[in-house]
Amino acid sequence: MPTANLIRVYLFIAIAIFASSCVRTKQITYLQDLSNKSVEKKGVDSKVNQQAYEYRIQTGDIFNIKITSLMETKSALINEGQWNKNAGNTNQHPHLMGYRVEESGIINLPIIGDIKAEGLTVTELRLHLSEIAKEYIAAPHVQVYMVNFYVKVLGEVNQPGSYNVYFKEPTLLDAMALAGDITDWGNRKKVKILRTVNGKVEILYANLTDRGILQSPKFYLLPNDVILIKPLAAKQFNLALVSTSLSIISTAIAIFSITSR
Repeated sequence: MPTANLIRVYLFIAIAIFASSCVRTKQITYLQDLSNKSVEKKGVDSKVNQQAYEYRIQTGDIFNIKITSLMETKSALINEGQWNKNAGNTNQHPHLMGYRVEESGIINLPIIGDIKAEGLTVTELRLHLSEIAKEYIAAPHVQVYMVNFYVKVLGEVNQPGSYNVYFKEPTLLDAMALAGDITDWGNRKKVKILRTVNGKVEILYANLTDRGILQSPKFYLLPNDVILIKPLAAKQFNLALVSTSLSIISTAIAIFSITSR
């Protein structure tokens, strides 16, 4: 094979590899067309809908409940109860200890007794506890945190794994941040969510490049959500092309070496 033709073959292969390795900006940009001008043109409120899909408490959930007041003795008894009730392992991390929602749907608190929690939102539980605590403690201040809120992020992310979420109203973008963001080869347009509701697994899909996701309940995480990021089809094509190209180049070099002798 003439040298000039061989150079052309190498150049063609190099250009093909480079072109195939490029991922379009639209494939990796979150929440596209969020500018006020584009939003107004489409008749959509420019304010992001912040109303979260509120989680309803289920059996097995664990809550850190802290009640403070001027009556330190009684409030201390309530607060200390959670550290002893579920502390089977003394080396257990404090965030994993608290009051568990029993199979009957109740939480048992020292002094206060049984409180029905299943089916309530965390806010409703806090307000309910505040009202009941007034019967025992003067001017109580109640704080309620869910401590077994876990999500798993797997697939085309930089740091796949299981993450404990402590902050309020976590979203899919929060999950991506915890997992070190989606790689350039991750499909942001079809994020798969496995969600367990009342013992049944639902499969949901979310498009993180579409600003409309901000108004969807799917945007907000629920405990035990499993988020799967699939690779773009271009990744598989790219790997196949690179493998084929390397094979062609090796063959071409071998042929050139033989014919040039």
